[in-house]
Amino acid sequence: MAKKKNVQDIGGRIASERNRLGLNQDDFAWAGSVKRGSQVGYEGGDRAPSAEYLQGIAGIGADVQYIVTGVRSRNLEAVTDPSVREESTSDYLVVRDQKIDQKLLSEIIEAVDEVVSAQLLSARWGAKAKAQVVATLYKNYNAAKEAPRHDDPALKAMIEVLLGAGWG
Repeated sequence: MAKKKNVQDIGGRIASERNRLGLNQDDFAWAGSVKRGSQVGYEGGDRAPSAEYLQGIAGIGADVQYIVTGVRSRNLEAVTDPSVREESTSDYLVVRDQKIDQKLLSEIIEAVDEVVSAQLLSARWGAKAKAQVVATLYKNYNAAKEAPRHDDPALKAMIEVLLGAGWG
C-alpha cells in the first residue's frame, strides 16, 4: 500500500512540474520518450516512471529531485541548461525547450541558400539577415503544419519577397 501511495505522490508531482513548465501531456510525453498513455499513467499514479523518462523531462527543465522526493532542487539551473539541448531523435532538436523539426529547417535553409546564390546576393546578405528570413519562414510553415521542399516555387517566392522587404 505504501508503494502505491508513493507512486501516486510522484504522479501528482509530475503533473505539477508539467503545469509549472506550461506544457501539455503530449509534449511532456515526447520529452520523456514515451507515449501519451504512459504519461497519463504516470500522472495518475498507475505506474512508476523509468530513469530514462525522468532524464528526458529533466532535459526540458523538470525538477526531478522534486518529482522523486517532494523536495525542490536548489541547483535546478545548474542541472538544466536552457540555451540548447539536443535530443536523441534524428528528426527533432530541442532549443530553449521547443521542438525544432530539423527536416523542415533544413529545407528552408537550403531554399534560402539557393535563392541567395541564384541572385548573387551572398556577399551582401549577412548571417543575421539569413537567420531572420529562416526564422520567419520556419515559424509560418511550422504553424501551418506544412513541410515545403527546398525547390518549392512558393517557398522561393516568399524568400524573394522577404529579400525585397529590405532584409538583405
